[in-house]
Amino acid sequence: MKTLKLRTVAALVLTPVMMFITCQTVRAYVIGCTWPTSTGFYRFHSSLPSGFSDPTDRGANAWTNVPESSWIWYRDTYTTNYVKYGAIDGVGNTVASTTRWISGSTIYQIEIKYDSAETWYTGAGNPASDQLDAWSVAAHEFGHALGLDHTQLTYCPGTVNDPSRATMCSGYSTGLTYKRSLELDDRTGVTVAYP
Repeated sequence: MKTLKLRTVAALVLTPVMMFITCQTVRAYVIGCTWPTSTGFYRFHSSLPSGFSDPTDRGANAWTNVPESSWIWYRDTYTTNYVKYGAIDGVGNTVASTTRWISGSTIYQIEIKYDSAETWYTGAGNPASDQLDAWSVAAHEFGHALGLDHTQLTYCPGTVNDPSRATMCSGYSTGLTYKRSLELDDRTGVTVAYP
């Protein structure tokens, strides 16, 4: 009789734990680390061509405009979080990068860098088939800058040019603009990280 009660109590205790673990592993978004508050600041480095200002701001605003999340990106002239432009690894490889400085799992500084070797489109229309859309790339990199990692590959359907893929799916192709807007997985990730 005592054994039966113990098993029942153990089952009641373990079931919520197992449900929590299951819920955590089925999500597509991945939170790598977070800021201590729900506000992030960035500024343009002198290396960034002026044409990148608007698409960079639009990429940041994609995350600020998620109504269920408290997260806000602000452009500021005093922060040490820079958006830069320069050589990374040549044409067709890494198109941009985000570096996060962390302490434990808390972000305290970031740097976003566009690869100067790429052919960029910085307008609000449609890029040519051989151009990378700066707005789309900025949206992806600002997702990394607020603490999201790449979406799990099993939740990134089709090829890199499939418009149903989340903004935080890895890979990108020229001539595309779908990463300008966030998918449900992206919005869920930022909302969980910054409710």
